[in-house]
Amino acid sequence: PVCPPRRVERKLDSRSGLFSPHFRMDASALRYWDLWLILLLLATVVPWRGYQRVKKLLALDVISSVDRMTIYGSTILFQWLLAGGAFWRARAHDISLEQLGMAMPSSRSLGIAVAAALSLVLLAVQARSMRLLARLPVEKQGRMGVFLRKLMPPAAAGAAERTLFAGVALTAGICEEFLFRGFAITALMLLVTPTSSPVEGSIAFPEVSAWASTFVASAIFGVSHAYQGRAGAFSTFLV
Repeated sequence: PVCPPRRVERKLDSRSGLFSPHFRMDASALRYWDLWLILLLLATVVPWRGYQRVKKLLALDVISSVDRMTIYGSTILFQWLLAGGAFWRARAHDISLEQLGMAMPSSRSLGIAVAAALSLVLLAVQARSMRLLARLPVEKQGRMGVFLRKLMPPAAAGAAERTLFAGVALTAGICEEFLFRGFAITALMLLVTPTSSPVEGSIAFPEVSAWASTFVASAIFGVSHAYQGRAGAFSTFLV
């Protein structure tokens, strides 16, 4: 008889809140097709859409307040719909809020403090880079400078435009971090099948799977910011 494909059932470890892999026989090898589809969208459609929109924006000689507000509104709608869909499918597979990075882990450690400190440092570096870019002569600001001048609301912008722009910043901070960090890393770890039996007492996936999933998710995050140029994509990958 033909044996059904062997897959991995991840059961939640109550002590750590992470996945513990347990081998079992299961014919439903395509159970996680929806997670694969969302990851494919993040790796292809999102970067393509961003690049095309920025290309169209840069080609415009003049951009009106209505144009900017349309971009802000469509960006907010698109990101929340994508994040909502990813959250729905993740919860359908019994992925917890903690595994999605939406709750504090049950086992707090020094790693949380280190991650928070590094995030603040990187945020400060990015803020300083933006200020330095703004001080450069227009002709030396390059693609990123042109993009920011056209996309950001001018000093004379009205309250509605400024509010929508603030909504874009808030949306990006929530939705992108959830999609490319919480969801993508966890989904990739869930989809990776270990090639050997799990180590007894392991609280998560094999270490190589965790590192590989984090690297791939960061690479997808960087590619999604390819519209910012090589420097922007690389800095996003590092963050």
